[in-house]
Amino acid sequence: MNANERYTVLFIALYAEMGGGEVAVYRLLKELDKSRCEPVLLVNAEGALTEAVRGLGVRTEILPFRTVMLKELIRPSVFVRMMNDANMVTKFLETNRVDIIHCGDVLSLALIAPAVKRKKIPVLYSVIFFYEWTRLILFNMLALGTVSTIVTNSFLIEEDLRRRMVLMGQTVRTVYPGIDGEAFRPKRTGERNLLREELHLPESVKLIGTIGRIDPMKGQLVFLRAAEQLLRTRNDLKFLIIGDVQNENVMPFLKEYEEQLKKFVTDNGLQEQVLFLGHRNDIPDVLRSLDVAVCPSVSEGFGLSVAEAYATGIPVVTGNAVGIVELLRNEPGMFIAETGDSNSFASGIEQALADGTELFHRPSKPGGWDVQARKLEECYQQLIHQS
Repeated sequence: MNANERYTVLFIALYAEMGGGEVAVYRLLKELDKSRCEPVLLVNAEGALTEAVRGLGVRTEILPFRTVMLKELIRPSVFVRMMNDANMVTKFLETNRVDIIHCGDVLSLALIAPAVKRKKIPVLYSVIFFYEWTRLILFNMLALGTVSTIVTNSFLIEEDLRRRMVLMGQTVRTVYPGIDGEAFRPKRTGERNLLREELHLPESVKLIGTIGRIDPMKGQLVFLRAAEQLLRTRNDLKFLIIGDVQNENVMPFLKEYEEQLKKFVTDNGLQEQVLFLGHRNDIPDVLRSLDVAVCPSVSEGFGLSVAEAYATGIPVVTGNAVGIVELLRNEPGMFIAETGDSNSFASGIEQALADGTELFHRPSKPGGWDVQARKLEECYQQLIHQS
């Protein structure tokens, strides 16, 4: 196609709820240069993502393909349904103009592979978390002849992928997600403390929070164990878990994990000191209310919540298996704990409370969402020129 011609990028999302990955898709769709690129979102259900994307004026298509755990594909009935869904996606691709596909899940590759190989549509594939061996093997099989460019969200993920994947000519590069520098900023003089007002707490009580969907990978149990340890000797702390269970119809074990967290709180008599606040749409104000933000994730490709807390100017305690640590390790107010070690997190929180009471005015890292959009547009242009 002509280098100056407007091209169409199809974004495939497997979930319509707004987790971190979906927020990144939304922000990218918002920042893309629409004079050069026509984005289209393909998803399997209505939800918060489709509502937000339509609000941008971006075309959104619904196809009722099913989302399943990869291990379920060994069941013949599930595999047959997946092939039927792939045929449905193929018909969509054959009847709609698509110059590039941007996706980020092995299941989405399985759905598009037949049409992509036949129509030779270039695919940009995003890897945003560490792949277990089963997923990595399937990805190797499906990426061959399907994926042209792989984009990771940190060098930590890129290095892991290069070490464990058989690359068959795919270009691999890291593009950091962005943050909204206007929304995520330090608290201004005289600005209200939202959570302190909601919870009717005095200034003497310190608020320590973790933000993220309820998921074992997010490490909320480590957070609770660190809380229990600190509360043995302190009575001036409140620990807040902010987030809810998402996509439990596909991953029912997530609800079981939430019950495990609540049982830990009850068994240790922490009901007054630990609060589950659920999903919030006011995360910038929530962050400005905290004295310390904690990211106890077992593994995290990037760690958007860490980037946002950092930009807000509050002390941050995070594990060393979080991608953004490669950018922020030596910054003031950053406290790095050993992944999965509740003792290390307890020590990090203690240190953050002692040393990090001031608001930190920090340089913007990794940059705004517009920076990410420009870098991905470069990738799209390269794919257009190669096709």
